[in-house]
Amino acid sequence: FCSSVLRVVSSSGIAVTSAVAVGTVGLLLAESDASISSMFPAGATIAVFLAGVVVACVLTKWLSKTKSRQPDLRSRTQNSYRAKFFPPAYPNGWYKLFNSDELQRGDVKYIQVLGQHLVVFRGKDTGVAAVLDAFCPHLGANLGVGGKVKGDCIECPFHNWQFKADGQVSKIPYYEGEVPSTGHAKSWEVDERYGMILIWFDAEKRAPTWRMPQVEGIDTGKMVYRGKHSGRDVHMHIQDWAENGVDYAHFPVLHAGMMIPWTTWTLPLIGVEHQGEFKMPEPETPHISHFVNKAQLKWGEKLIPRTDATATIHFIGPGGCIYLQFDIPDVGRIVLFECHTPRETMVLKTDFLWYADKNIPRALVSYVVGSWYSQWHNDLEIWENKVYRKAPVILKTDGPVVKFRRWYSQFYSENSAKVAAAASDKCLDW
Repeated sequence: FCSSVLRVVSSSGIAVTSAVAVGTVGLLLAESDASISSMFPAGATIAVFLAGVVVACVLTKWLSKTKSRQPDLRSRTQNSYRAKFFPPAYPNGWYKLFNSDELQRGDVKYIQVLGQHLVVFRGKDTGVAAVLDAFCPHLGANLGVGGKVKGDCIECPFHNWQFKADGQVSKIPYYEGEVPSTGHAKSWEVDERYGMILIWFDAEKRAPTWRMPQVEGIDTGKMVYRGKHSGRDVHMHIQDWAENGVDYAHFPVLHAGMMIPWTTWTLPLIGVEHQGEFKMPEPETPHISHFVNKAQLKWGEKLIPRTDATATIHFIGPGGCIYLQFDIPDVGRIVLFECHTPRETMVLKTDFLWYADKNIPRALVSYVVGSWYSQWHNDLEIWENKVYRKAPVILKTDGPVVKFRRWYSQFYSENSAKVAAAASDKCLDW
């Protein structure tokens, strides 16, 4: 059991407490050297290990309630300057708006993402979620502020015009004639699955060219929902985050330490050695690439035997919603959805949601996910203060950054730059 848990520890680059580390190493040494076994009896070591896990779960739950590091104060001017170095702000793909449980039947929410102002509502009759442009085409009232759901339609708070999920006008209380084509609201393609409400964004206004994949185990009920976490807004471009996985050279700099889950605390002595591999897509799914992270624990500079593990990241589209798969030998599987939705230029809304096999203890699931989050958090200071180099100086040992960029370029299209610029400058259009 200890060996199985350790595999997850190494794949996520985490640590529970010093007691866990000492107990685990003691168990490994005891198995390999009889002279040491008297110092670390197996039964006592396992007890210490399990006690450490319990203590860590309580500790991390308390620590997770503490306020995370806030971004440095930066003006829009600084973000605008950095944005000049990057590709267009909104690549084509699927992006998450809300968790499903945040939108009950009859609920209405207003959100600004992808340079757009949107209203999200759930019909009372069918329970289907819908997304429209927020501002009423009649006289511009915000449907997301004061709007009400009537059946499966949303009603404008200004003149009580009602709009269907597809944006078509269904009722005007004081008019029975034909509604001009410009009187209908723009609707957005919605895909609700795995507890998430996503929309399709495309600069050319095309219908979805690909769909979010099914995840083995969730659809069959083998895996169950185990939690969610809303991260803070991050001042960065989504492609910078996407490239992070193929930048192998930064792993030993920012991700070599073991961390207490849900915190920024790194433990001494125990480390993690990473080996990354980028896998190109299969012909039938050109929008999905894969990143494999092979990791192993270290005590000082010495690798600890039987602590190697592999985590697979399934990178879907531009990275609006991807998922990570952690397989724990003899225990089960954990799937973590990681979502990054651009609110505006250089601002990403971040969210995490996860599932796990029913038999995996909740504490262990939180431990793994929290560890990944801590490692993700280690990159923030770099991400929020860097620029994008169109012609970077890439060495052979840096990783396949150029190869990844060629693959990623498919998510930009002819009007990507124009749409992003228009979203930033709408206040000047008149």
